[in-house]
Amino acid sequence: QDPKRMRHASGAVSSRLHDSLKPLDKTQVDAVVNFLIRMACMINDTASGSGGSGDQLSRRCVSLLKSMVKPEHWPNPELRLTWFDKALQNSSDQTNANYGNICTGLEILTFLIGVLVKQNILSTMKHLQRGLAVVMLCSNNKVIRYVNQMFITLMNIFHTEPSSSNVASKFEQLEYLYSQIAKSIMEGLTTYEKSSGENQSGIFATVMLLKSTSTENPSYIDRLMQPIMRCLQKMVREHLSQNTAAETAQVTSEVLVIVLDLLKLRIGVMNNEMRRNFFQVILTSLIEKSPDAKVLKTIVKITEEWVKVKGPFTLNQTPTLREKSILLVKMMACVEKRYPDDLELTAQFLELVNHIYRDDSFAGSELTSKLELAFLAGLRCVQPKVRAKFFEVFDHSNRRRIYDRLLYITSSQNWEAMGNHFWIKQCIELLLMVGDLTTPLQCSSTNSYLPSIASVVSQSDSKDRSIFTLATKIKEEPLDDAEEDVDVEIHNSNGFELSKKSRAEPSTPEQKLNNVTSRHGRFIESLKEVKMSSFILGLIQLCHNSTKLANHIWINLFPKMWKVLNERQQNNLATEINPFLCSGSHLYQRESHPSAINTFVEALSHCLPPVSIRPCILKYLGKTHNLWHRSTLMLEQMAVDSGYTVSEKQPGGSDLYEQQPVKLKNQEILDSLSELYSSLREEDMWAGLWQKRCRASETAVAISFEQQGCYVQAQRQYELAMSKARTEHNSAPATPSVIPEYRLWEDHWISCSQELSEWDLLLEYGNSKSYPNPQLVLDCSWRVPNWNAMKESLAQVEVSCPKEMTWKLNLYRGYLSICHPDEHHLNLVERLVEMASSQAIKEWRRLPQIVSHIHIPFLQAAQQIIELQEAAQIHQGLLPSNVGRSTSLHDMKAIVKTWRNRLPNVCDNLSHWSDIYMWRQHHYQAVVSAYENLSSSEISGQQQTNHAMLGVHASAQAIIHYGKVARKHNLTGVCLDSLSRIHTIPSVPIVDCFQKIRQQVKCYLQMSNSMGKTELQEGLEVIESTNLKFFTKEMTSEFYALKGMFLTQIGRSDEANKAFSAAVQMHDTLTKAWALWGEYLEQVFGKDHQVSVGTSAIICFLHACRHQNEAKCRKYLAKVLWLLTFDDENLALAEAVDKYCVGVPPMQWLPWIPQLLTCLARNEGRLILNVLSQVARMYPQAVYFPIRTLYLTLKIEQRERYKCGEASAGGSNVAAG
Repeated sequence: QDPKRMRHASGAVSSRLHDSLKPLDKTQVDAVVNFLIRMACMINDTASGSGGSGDQLSRRCVSLLKSMVKPEHWPNPELRLTWFDKALQNSSDQTNANYGNICTGLEILTFLIGVLVKQNILSTMKHLQRGLAVVMLCSNNKVIRYVNQMFITLMNIFHTEPSSSNVASKFEQLEYLYSQIAKSIMEGLTTYEKSSGENQSGIFATVMLLKSTSTENPSYIDRLMQPIMRCLQKMVREHLSQNTAAETAQVTSEVLVIVLDLLKLRIGVMNNEMRRNFFQVILTSLIEKSPDAKVLKTIVKITEEWVKVKGPFTLNQTPTLREKSILLVKMMACVEKRYPDDLELTAQFLELVNHIYRDDSFAGSELTSKLELAFLAGLRCVQPKVRAKFFEVFDHSNRRRIYDRLLYITSSQNWEAMGNHFWIKQCIELLLMVGDLTTPLQCSSTNSYLPSIASVVSQSDSKDRSIFTLATKIKEEPLDDAEEDVDVEIHNSNGFELSKKSRAEPSTPEQKLNNVTSRHGRFIESLKEVKMSSFILGLIQLCHNSTKLANHIWINLFPKMWKVLNERQQNNLATEINPFLCSGSHLYQRESHPSAINTFVEALSHCLPPVSIRPCILKYLGKTHNLWHRSTLMLEQMAVDSGYTVSEKQPGGSDLYEQQPVKLKNQEILDSLSELYSSLREEDMWAGLWQKRCRASETAVAISFEQQGCYVQAQRQYELAMSKARTEHNSAPATPSVIPEYRLWEDHWISCSQELSEWDLLLEYGNSKSYPNPQLVLDCSWRVPNWNAMKESLAQVEVSCPKEMTWKLNLYRGYLSICHPDEHHLNLVERLVEMASSQAIKEWRRLPQIVSHIHIPFLQAAQQIIELQEAAQIHQGLLPSNVGRSTSLHDMKAIVKTWRNRLPNVCDNLSHWSDIYMWRQHHYQAVVSAYENLSSSEISGQQQTNHAMLGVHASAQAIIHYGKVARKHNLTGVCLDSLSRIHTIPSVPIVDCFQKIRQQVKCYLQMSNSMGKTELQEGLEVIESTNLKFFTKEMTSEFYALKGMFLTQIGRSDEANKAFSAAVQMHDTLTKAWALWGEYLEQVFGKDHQVSVGTSAIICFLHACRHQNEAKCRKYLAKVLWLLTFDDENLALAEAVDKYCVGVPPMQWLPWIPQLLTCLARNEGRLILNVLSQVARMYPQAVYFPIRTLYLTLKIEQRERYKCGEASAGGSNVAAG
């Protein structure tokens, strides 16, 4: 309503807006800046920590300051920071100091120093000198870091003075501060050097001050070099100590990093002793032992700077080439070994090595030769980018020819540095890069081609073909640029990459068809741009990622490249391959699966023409690099290719030797082949080879005996062959060609003696002065036992023992540690068991993957090693301090029970059974001796006897069981010798005496089959001379049954019948007696077929089936069913079955149900029906299905007979008509 008033109001508002946009005058700016500083440095709450409301407000104030205090806004505010100096001076009071406020103030001060003019900075710092002098020695590390940043910024503007100057700073306002810094550094170094605690706060502040002063003036530390080096040595010692706290270790590592970084360009001012100490003690100790990877990264970074430096001035401040090589070689040995999983550290070091090999100034220097191991580590690095850089250098250093690179692989490069790495991957990459990578990629076979998009049209009917032809003839309008079809972009390095561009969907089927065909055509055309590089580089990367693929690629690639070479190149390469394969540099590959040498030889075996490899090298490769079967196959092929044939003996020639000896070349092949067969324990192949090539007829006979387990006869033949050879060569020395056969005689004579347990004889032979054999003495002496001889022979064998037998040496050391009477070291056994186990497992891994006979010795060794550990536990319980405890006896009983149940297989060699039982005998006897010598005060007499009987019974059982196994191996002499040793044990239990006599009698019975009735008479005398009153009825009954069996064999039939009758009367449930009597009666029945005898035999067999399992009853029931076929019209035999089958469990008849059903159709069917009924009640389904099958079979037969009858009747009627 009042225009004037309204205009006035509008003007006032405009005036206020204009005033708000006016810049503040200097007084207001100073007030705002000082307020913001004071606010930011006073509202941090120590209790709430970072993230609280006070902290957020403080950060907001700092942000405002940093955004406004600039030359274009508020250039030079006047600061009033006297209050901040007081706050800094109070920072030494740890209880009241607010480190958050101090850090914020130092951050603001650092920012202001960077934006203010020099005069303003000086005037500000003048009032803060004393406070800064206090806070720079604060115990809080966070504060020290802020102080460090502030001093670095300050000293970038106002530099420190050189050591020759009389003042700390040419600016009066900084004189006190700089002098205090120098004083604090010196005092801090001195204090730390003399201190003995782990408080690192003082040295941390000192080192941070050093870093501040040396950032713009590296020579500042020259005046302090000696105290710095002494402190550095102490830091290194504390850093490497294992008992340092985690927080302290972290601070020590950081301090170390800073000091090393400060010293890196001051090498020139160190004296010789200081330099030697710095490189050869400090840095090498850190590289070898530092637990912090950050320290090693710092050393690598510093070394990289030293290596890359080029200027003449800086060269004087860096180490010499020799000092650099010391560090690099040490890093090469430690980086990958100590930090295999730290990819960043590995890549950093390898990048430095790669730079050295690329730098021409280092070409031909000692540095490149010493770093070859590191270069090979780069070639096998798991990081593709790093590996590619190394291979680029590797590729340029070799000529791009297949022959030259194959020659380099086999003759020039030492692969030992690769360790157990599968270096075939590098060989594949080296050979594949020979090709022309710019060649277009093509398929090697048309079978892999995909059908054309139009190929389906030719398979359609005529109507569809006409529609397709019409559609392809339609003229299409060109599409706009925005409607382009899908483009296929192919990049040689990255493979296929599809990029879709937006386009409108075609509206008609014709357009769709045209688009599909045109797109397919462009795709086919674009494939022409794909080069070999895409395939080769991708294949190489896949090989590096997959050892299995690399193995397959090399086996297929190498024979093809071998075929490309000309004859001269193949011959030259073949001469290098032999020493390459047997080089000791490949021993690291023995533990790898697959190993590089394994793959290399596998590829060689596929080459045509074949690569000539010496037989001895193939034998070595087979044993060392797990090429057992491949080497054997190659040797077999070499033997065939060399034309080896068996020569016939000429009439009238020598009785011992053939007239046409095997050629020397063939002999080397056959010797290697036979040794591999022997190592593989392919005994039949070995025997067949030697029977073809042996010169002495006794050798073939002995090998045949040995194959059949007739070791006594084989031993005699070997002795005969040796005596003939000795007679033959009394006048002239033997030719080298017969030496392998001589060695065979000796080795297998020893083997036969071991199987026959002739350990005393072997020990005497091993100790012979003419030909001492410490290994044989070692194997025999612990069995005899002769522990002193074992100790002496073990010392001799240790000198020249092959690596693959070290597990056995540790096993024997354990034997001595337990059993040697004068040197008990039970505390060593656990470690020896662990070593023997790990070594045996390593050797197991070098055997073929498929478990076969070659694995048997290590399976047997596993039992020996575990029993060594258990024997140590037994002897631990037999110590004087433990022998009276019940827990020790309980543990011993558990071990003895375990040993009784853990037996070798019956098919194992008798020498292994001897190993197990001989070893156990020592400890059983130790148990007996320990409890017999125990004083009566510690244990009662009855308990003492009972505990001693534990060892007596176990020892007797071991002897008897060993004799039983020897008897089953048909080594009756060994059996009788073993059983005779039971008399050396006092107070043998009755049950063990019975078992001993039983095995002895069975042994004589077995001997009678081959020797005659003399042994039968001896066995009968053993039974008759036995006093039976000490045995139980069951034992006596079995003795009578055995006596009847012997009488039957001798021909005393009536006495045998009486003995069997007495046996079953004495113990009518003894199934063995019933079975033997039944077999006797069956034998009598077979002579005259008396029904009464047959009835008695059936009764005996049915009684024998009452208390045995089905497997043992099977043969007796078979005999019963066989006897039923001789039944007469009175059915006496069937009635015996019906009457006495009641006690036979129905389950025993289940396998014989079809035969019982067959009996139903005969006369005895009515009586057999009772047996079937009993079985059907218990097992209805088992009876039903055979009956149903029989019923259907009979029904079909009846129907066929009826049809045949009708047909014949119809035919006769027609003929009559």
